[in-house]
Amino acid sequence: MADFISTSVSGLSSVQRALDVLSHNITNAYTEGFSRQTVSLVTRPAQETGQGAIGSGAQIAGIARTFDQFLGQTLQTAMTEQGRLAARQDVLGMMDDLIGGQAGNLNAWMTDFFNAAQDVANNPSDVAVRTTFLGQATLMTQRVQSLDRQLGALDQLVGRRTTQAVQDINGMTRELADLNARILDMRNRFPGQEPNDLLDRRDLVLRNLSSKLDVQTYEDGRGNVQVNLSNGMPLVLADRNTPLGVMASGTQLAITFDGQDVSRYIGGGELGGLLQVKREALDPQRAELGRVAFSLAQRVNEVHRQGEGLDSLDGVADGRDLFKAPVPGGGSANYLALNTFIGADRVEPSASGVTVAIADVANLKANDFALRYEGGGWQLYRLGESQPMQTITPGVIDLSGSEGIKIDASTLPATPGAGQPREVILRPMGGVMASLSLAIQDPRQLAAAVPGGGAGDNRNMLALGAIASAQDVVGGTQSLSSAFTQSQAAFGGLARANKVSLDAQDIVVKQIRDRRESVVGVNLDEEAAHLMRLQNHYMALSKSLSVADNLFQSLLQAAS
Repeated sequence: MADFISTSVSGLSSVQRALDVLSHNITNAYTEGFSRQTVSLVTRPAQETGQGAIGSGAQIAGIARTFDQFLGQTLQTAMTEQGRLAARQDVLGMMDDLIGGQAGNLNAWMTDFFNAAQDVANNPSDVAVRTTFLGQATLMTQRVQSLDRQLGALDQLVGRRTTQAVQDINGMTRELADLNARILDMRNRFPGQEPNDLLDRRDLVLRNLSSKLDVQTYEDGRGNVQVNLSNGMPLVLADRNTPLGVMASGTQLAITFDGQDVSRYIGGGELGGLLQVKREALDPQRAELGRVAFSLAQRVNEVHRQGEGLDSLDGVADGRDLFKAPVPGGGSANYLALNTFIGADRVEPSASGVTVAIADVANLKANDFALRYEGGGWQLYRLGESQPMQTITPGVIDLSGSEGIKIDASTLPATPGAGQPREVILRPMGGVMASLSLAIQDPRQLAAAVPGGGAGDNRNMLALGAIASAQDVVGGTQSLSSAFTQSQAAFGGLARANKVSLDAQDIVVKQIRDRRESVVGVNLDEEAAHLMRLQNHYMALSKSLSVADNLFQSLLQAAS
């Protein structure tokens, strides 16, 4: 009879544990990352008797979580791409609102400017019309400055989001290292048993990390998850993590690992998307708008210098600029004059002493550059390209034929010492929009006439107005309007392509999530059915135990 009771008790104990697990499943049906758990029952060792082996009940073999490694890895990969595209889309959307709307329509501002120039050509001696023209020119420069400030604010926003993403990543890698230690401790203390809830949490953190950063993951021989950057640098190694850092200098943004710049190894997730959109859209678009503004101001100045104002009708060209762009930092030089070497915020760090000059407007490109000390020498790169343009020695680098600029790198040391920069960033168009302003305020100084033409002459102003339709203003091959339109079209194409890719990737992620959930998630209908089955099982075992107890009591009474 004791065996009868023991067998029933073993069944009750096993079913009770199964109910506990079932209740745990139901309670966590909507817990993110939770995987359904199941109880495995096995028979207890049988008792050998003369009549044969008699079963002695049931016991729990283990509690396992439902897990599909392939779907888990597939979801991580899909979330990495989704994170990259989503981060790009956020910034591209804000850029589109800024540049694509009226508030950033450089083309419309230039049209208003040239229309005002035509009004002066129609009434060259009318001071009121000249005043209106200067007001329109001032308004255009103010709008250009405002656009640059807003693009700068967006650049700072990207920097703040990058810093926040790195902080989130560091928090996740710390948690992964802690989870590795806790999981290993549980496995050591309870051999053969798995800490299912901790494993679920680790998988969830890995998926969330993948949405922030493209990583390589694998388990070592002890069950720890190791997390590496794409170049193999370990973010998580057993119970230790190495945090990433953010290095910001001027407009430069870099991600560091143990003091090394690893930005080029980060191409996915939110962090990769932010770095990409800055490198491939924000910085180039800002440089291109600066190139159009520079080309406009430089060509207008060329024409304006050849004319005469109302107070200097002596038959000699005034040689006066209409626009100026003072050197950032308070200098008085005008870098709309070619071959004037300028540093300040166009070179980072400015303490390097490196300067850059616009040498040939016809060949001017909207490119940024980097001088990097690598392999025992200085290399010149276009930003965004992985291969150097050329190896250079400290001195003047003449790129006027290909890029329209000259770089004076005479101050670079042949070999950088302690505290000296090993990378110098050059942005030839940096600061152009921010500092563009008028060089004259007196409407009588507006040079509408050609030398000797008199107060009523308008030929120089007609020449200035003709710049609007000239086909060689920007890069020697484009009009102002076509250059701006082409830039907008290229940006619009980039934004649309990213939006289409993001929409498609959202669908892919949802499909994988749904597929994974159907495999490892909790189905409440199924759990309810299991609950009823276990309830009936428990009641049957209770009845069995009651019968065993009654029989045992009857035997005791008979014996007494």
